[in-house]
Amino acid sequence: MMAVALAQAMREVRSDLTFVGIGAERMRAAGFEIAASTQGWASLGPLEALSRIPKLLGVAVRQVVRLRRRPVDLVVLVDFGAFNVRLARMLRTAGYRGAILAFFPPGAWLDDPRVARVVARTARVLTAFAHQRDFYRSLGLEIAYVGHPLVSLVAPREPRALAAARGGVLALLPGSRVGEVRRHLPRMLAAASLLREGRPHLEIVVSVADESVSALVSELLAQDGACGLRVVRGARGALDAADVALVASGTAVLEAA
Repeated sequence: MMAVALAQAMREVRSDLTFVGIGAERMRAAGFEIAASTQGWASLGPLEALSRIPKLLGVAVRQVVRLRRRPVDLVVLVDFGAFNVRLARMLRTAGYRGAILAFFPPGAWLDDPRVARVVARTARVLTAFAHQRDFYRSLGLEIAYVGHPLVSLVAPREPRALAAARGGVLALLPGSRVGEVRRHLPRMLAAASLLREGRPHLEIVVSVADESVSALVSELLAQDGACGLRVVRGARGALDAADVALVASGTAVLEAA
């Protein structure tokens, strides 16, 4: 989401820019050439993460080779420090001298001086968080601060009248990772079922992030026997008409707020 927003803003300044990226559907739809797909990369917990290390290391090596052979004007690393910090270090070790920007640098919730110094040594740094700006500067490291893009990407919603006593719209946002959805959605559906006992006309909208999550949601809904639910793509698709939302942790919480 943030990579696409940045690309769109850059295109407003330079319409001739082209973008190549590591990503999935959202970036492809925004006109990116996808150099490597992130489908199936997301993980929950150390065991899932460990199982993905060989694959991600192979992706990183291939991207270093590609960028050494065909340098670009700017490499933008968005969040995902476990992969991107290593990719930046591998690029510099391999002799890549092109510009690298760390956008949403890692450690926003638990800043680490060691990681911050590695990031600042390998890339220019751009953060959305004031406390991270202050942390980097306290270490004498250069960093730019722009505020959070969601402030301008998500327009405030018009005030809504109170929902009807026996109805209303409930949005369920169980997360964007398969593991999250598998853990969260059955419990959210159970909560929705309890709410429907007092609100029999309650409309329930479930948000899905991509095709892999959509298939899992359909499977879980069938197992649950839930009926009268609407499935939509993306957090805002579920939130726009909602009177109340159950939201798992992640960017969707910010979107909802």
